Amino acid sequence: MRMFANIVVVLFAVALCAAVAHADRAGVESALKAMGEAAAQADADAYLSHVAKADPIFFKEQQNWAKDLKRKPPAAVTFAISEPKPPAEKPVFDAKDGKPDPEAAKTPAPRTISTPIFGDKTAKFEMVTTWAMPPDKEADKKVERTVSYPAVFVMGEDGKWLYAGEDWLVLEGGTEEARPRDERFQGVDPESARGVHAKPVQRGARVMYFAGYEEVARLIVEVLPGVRDHVDEGFGNQVPRVQEVKIYPAMRHLQESIYLSYVDGLSGWNEPGEAIKIITNPRRASKRGLTTLLAHEYGHVATFEFGEKANDMPWWVLEGVAELSAERFASMGKDAENATLNWYKKDALAKWDDLADFHKVQDSPVRELQGKVYKQGHHMLGYISDRFGREGRNAWLRAMSQGKTIDEASREAFKMGWDDVDAAWRASVKELAEKQAAEKEKKGAEKKDEEAKPKG
Repeated sequence: MRMFANIVVVLFAVALCAAVAHADRAGVESALKAMGEAAAQADADAYLSHVAKADPIFFKEQQNWAKDLKRKPPAAVTFAISEPKPPAEKPVFDAKDGKPDPEAAKTPAPRTISTPIFGDKTAKFEMVTTWAMPPDKEADKKVERTVSYPAVFVMGEDGKWLYAGEDWLVLEGGTEEARPRDERFQGVDPESARGVHAKPVQRGARVMYFAGYEEVARLIVEVLPGVRDHVDEGFGNQVPRVQEVKIYPAMRHLQESIYLSYVDGLSGWNEPGEAIKIITNPRRASKRGLTTLLAHEYGHVATFEFGEKANDMPWWVLEGVAELSAERFASMGKDAENATLNWYKKDALAKWDDLADFHKVQDSPVRELQGKVYKQGHHMLGYISDRFGREGRNAWLRAMSQGKTIDEASREAFKMGWDDVDAAWRASVKELAEKQAAEKEKKGAEKKDEEAKPKG
């Protein structure tokens, strides 16, 4: 009888655990449904009510994500739990000759979707986001997009499941040797999260990544302190906090993390209060490539440090100074000069107002405007730096970061209006083009003279 009673107790306990797990899953599914409905209705506040606030960087990213819902409401959004399934195995071929890629073995194995875990306070599973934006024209069809990644949900104080972001692996380090952390950053309690962010690691890095990107994370921890030293020196300022970097394995995942309406290709991203976000291939990631990319993105971080209005500056200024920040690590200065000269010769230099608004440029059918934001902007920032010096350039950036218009900032920092600065720059481009043409003509004449000389 006692054994029978024990068996009954055990069976009851198992049934109770199963019921609790099922209830936890039901609660998470309910949260996912509510998130999707809120996003589809472009209700930013309702969506954010389902997002954990313990990690201030992640919450800021989600605030910007939700803000875009109002700017470009989606046609449909759903969030769901993906069930485990084996990855599809297929050979990797080189894009050049179509033959099997000998480097394929170094590629991380396709990620296997883990069995969902539903605990009392934490749930981990592969989350699938599916969405569609309204077509540009009535005749167009809605294009559905989807992305999935390991996600974490945490139980809030009010008993409500909250989205806490990707289930990242984390590597931290400062100027000393990188030291890995075993615990996952997302999903920790608020006090622990605040402690992590306030940890006083000088020039420190916190790299968040998925399995297979361990070496990339190590390289970032290695090169980021030097990048920060170089860029901060250029800005005459120092950002005294740990810099977070998130590595995204796929373009669509990075785009979706920014906001649903983002469709243009990119290699990195940064906004005030957000992590530096990058996309890279672990097989082809190099120290030089990562250094250049991080220098550009950290240039944004340093710019935003100048004032709360920094992100309101013209887009070409933001990208121009970021390109200038990375110039030391690649031949980008010469590239910007060559591109600018080519546009000048074609009478195709852009008006600065046409490059000023991020969303207008992104939506413009004139696709070359994006390249001009970076190259023409870079060349102008180089000109300003050469003519007015580092201090003058930084005073100009700081004035705009604190709310001054570009003309007001120019008068304050350069003692001349913006139209005059622009005219002087265009005159310098003309002079450079004429000098280049004269040198080309001279070399051509010398070549003709050489060819005209008697042989033997």
